[in-house]
Amino acid sequence: MPVLLGASIFSGGLISLAVGLQSHGRSTEPVTSQPVQTLSAGASAPSAPSTKPEPTAASAPSPVAQATPQTVDIFQTSTLPSTGTVQEMVAGDLMCYLTMQDDRGTTRRLGATFEVCEQTSFLNQRVRFFYEPVSVSDCESAEPCGNSRPALLISRMERIDPDATSGTPPAQSADRYTLTNGEWTITVGNIQSWSGVNNTGDLTYNGCNRQNECLQLQGGRMSCRDGICAIGWQNGDYFYSLQSPIEAVDSTARQTKATTLTVRRGDAVILQTNDLRPIGN
Repeated sequence: MPVLLGASIFSGGLISLAVGLQSHGRSTEPVTSQPVQTLSAGASAPSAPSTKPEPTAASAPSPVAQATPQTVDIFQTSTLPSTGTVQEMVAGDLMCYLTMQDDRGTTRRLGATFEVCEQTSFLNQRVRFFYEPVSVSDCESAEPCGNSRPALLISRMERIDPDATSGTPPAQSADRYTLTNGEWTITVGNIQSWSGVNNTGDLTYNGCNRQNECLQLQGGRMSCRDGICAIGWQNGDYFYSLQSPIEAVDSTARQTKATTLTVRRGDAVILQTNDLRPIGN
């Protein structure tokens, strides 16, 4: 069915943008209707439905205890470094624990996937970190208890050429990027599927909220017009869009400045959250 993207927000400027964003996305099950809510950092989120809960707010993962007074453990999105020198990688019960020294000389401990722990060739190398939202066990012991919590873990590292320029790129890759505003954490993937032509692409969406309720969507299409670049995903009766000013989007479709997430059911806006920014910027 045709999808309308932001008609009420962009005063008709994006009506033409939404044409062609058909029910192309392969989606999860639709959620029940919720009252219109506008979310910002610290705002209360609407109650989750009793069937398949729709994410209503996201937050940065909780920090873990410091290993030593000189080592800072950081699992909060606002302080995740984009580059550093890998000093140690230790596989724990829940995740890989990576000790690194950032470009200011501060030693930090980060969470990483177990696959990262196996990449010992990165030891003592200056690398770029790429993060993804992951659900990890939240049990008091290694035994499964059914509880989990959200965490942003290093999912990939890329060695930095020492002869490269001194500029520090954001913690993103050519084919995906992660946004957060302290309430939502959203990873957009398969960016290179966008050809640069409006209403094309097969982008993926992985969004998690503060309650660790996550939603994955596929088939996102991107268009840039009338000062706005938007990516849209269909999810049953619901339509998700990420919108950024055109000047904030680079040539690989990465949204590099503040982005707005809007969720619609038909013409009704049921959720809107602002100030989503790339991790590492």
